Amino acid sequence: MTKRMMQVLLALLLPVSVLAEPSAREKDEKAARAAARAQMEKAARAATEAQFAGLTPAIFSDHMVLQQKIEVPVWGTADPGGTVTVKFMNQTKTAKADDKGKWMVKLDKMDVVRQPQEMTVKDAKETRVFKDVLVGDVWLCSGQSNMEWGSDWSEAWKIRKNLKKEGEGPATTMGGKVDEQTKEVLKRAIGNPMLRVSSKTRDHLVTQNTGWEPVDEKNVITLAALAGCVAVHLQEELKIPIGIVVRSESGTALIEWISLNKFKADPLVKAAMDKHQQNTGKSAGPTENPGLKWNEYVMATVPYGIRGFLWDQGEWGVGFRGVDWTPAMHALITNWRKDWELGDLPWSATDRYKDSNLVENLKAQGVTGFMLAKRPPSRGGGLHPVNKEEYAQKHLDNIFPQVYGRPAPQWPAYPAKGNSAPKEAKPAEAKPEEEEKAK
Repeated sequence: MTKRMMQVLLALLLPVSVLAEPSAREKDEKAARAAARAQMEKAARAATEAQFAGLTPAIFSDHMVLQQKIEVPVWGTADPGGTVTVKFMNQTKTAKADDKGKWMVKLDKMDVVRQPQEMTVKDAKETRVFKDVLVGDVWLCSGQSNMEWGSDWSEAWKIRKNLKKEGEGPATTMGGKVDEQTKEVLKRAIGNPMLRVSSKTRDHLVTQNTGWEPVDEKNVITLAALAGCVAVHLQEELKIPIGIVVRSESGTALIEWISLNKFKADPLVKAAMDKHQQNTGKSAGPTENPGLKWNEYVMATVPYGIRGFLWDQGEWGVGFRGVDWTPAMHALITNWRKDWELGDLPWSATDRYKDSNLVENLKAQGVTGFMLAKRPPSRGGGLHPVNKEEYAQKHLDNIFPQVYGRPAPQWPAYPAKGNSAPKEAKPAEAKPEEEEKAK
């Protein structure tokens, strides 16, 4: 039997998996990818553990905004069986830590509180006092680069990219990553006592210990511009405290923001995986790291009281072979809503999807309150448009009717050259909601 005949016979008799023995180079590359993934997962676990450390997680800090009109969860870790007491304004709540040390109380529903208050959390070993606490509306802002980018890069990014040395003087300015109109809106956040931010990103703003800060002349430079503009307009129009929780990282796929088990358990995802297997003979599966950014960024914020979600992700795709946008977004939205246990929280997403029927498809599957913010014309920046304030307006067009029961104010259109800022918005035609009485 010739060598060629032997090869043909082996091809007929042996399974493909035997014949397709990976080369040494392929094995090395696979091992390197596995090692890199393990390292990233280790770093993510460490970052998450740091946010959970102590009596309360890092999301509880001075300057925080609590969500109005819901039972506000306050939680943390104490000695198993220990008693924890939480005091805020005229409320006192107690809880007993379970056998793993976990505890939680829920404050009674509250109206808007504009005057700074203190919250005290105490167990047998420790007392934490959080100052300058307000009650208003909180929005969780997440996704990839267009929900991360501010006016300039962080100092840590510049050091990492060897653009400056550690210890050198401040190099950040209100740079060219956003246009003039966006910068002017963001500047209105500086010193506004009713506007607060908790931010964790890779290349832009990271607030102290990922807790809360007012906006000042320093952190506004790296503040997520899209989320910041939404916050400014909401606060100025509603006249209530507004908090934004920014948890974003550039270049991330959807699968990185949800655990693999929860993603694969979604009925639409299951059906898509089965269809892919039948049509291609190949298994559906992740092409990016499932749950990595959920663990690192978002998990430690659950179930902090929020009003809704702002989402900007799509350029990096789903990150899961065989599953397209409708089942992927179904899994993401339904699972995040379950995690927060606040019902069908509104979800406004920048429209970056090839699926033109995404809203209708999700609605047919029972997902309500999901809205697409149509992208305005880009005014430079390629994948990262500089006109973030104009993008913010599209999200506000979604938020105001659904959440606040009236049309969004009509802010002045962008000037032809995009170099001047709007002064005031025209009020909405609908009668404004009656303001809550200041506490």
